[in-house]
Amino acid sequence: MARITIVAWMPALLCVALATGCRGRRIQGRCVQSGRCTEYYGKTKAELDAARGVCRLFTGDEGWFEDGSSCPQEGLVGTCRIEGDGDVEIDHYYEGAYTPDEARTRCSEKNGTFEEA
Repeated sequence: MARITIVAWMPALLCVALATGCRGRRIQGRCVQSGRCTEYYGKTKAELDAARGVCRLFTGDEGWFEDGSSCPQEGLVGTCRIEGDGDVEIDHYYEGAYTPDEARTRCSEKNGTFEEA
């Protein structure tokens, strides 16, 4: 029985270690801001450069853009998956800034798919 348990959690651990998010795409970067973090997958260079600029514009001194890093899981309220034309953004919402209902509403406004943590 223990062998089955180990096998069951190993793929999830591998996905985290490889920073692929199990979506077949490598994380290109993240925008970290107060109460929220957005991961970017599958963007063109121009789209990623635009995401960097928007991140700096809206986060000011409180946030930053970081290449190749995933968002933290601690204090997570939920995630919002926003499918683009060949790209994906995943917003992570955190305790203290959002309730699950507030995060769900925000995700709905972006036409995303919400998953509560």
